[in-house]
Amino acid sequence: MIGVIQRIDFIPELKSELLTGPLIGYLGDKFGLKTVIILGCLLSSVVVGGCFFAEDIVTITILWGVAFGKNVI
Repeated sequence: MIGVIQRIDFIPELKSELLTGPLIGYLGDKFGLKTVIILGCLLSSVVVGGCFFAEDIVTITILWGVAFGKNVI
């Protein structure tokens, strides 16, 4: 039963990686990998910084999901 629970938890992560991978590859080809990586770092820094000012756990969960591509909603 524990293996099934771990497998179900893995599916949303795999789905988000499979959906965003080609998009990031396309953006990397179009604008350059260095630019895409810098913009991704800046975006995640701003969102994680926003978690500091969040007043409840729901806001933190949504911001964290946006920053790291997890399906939280």
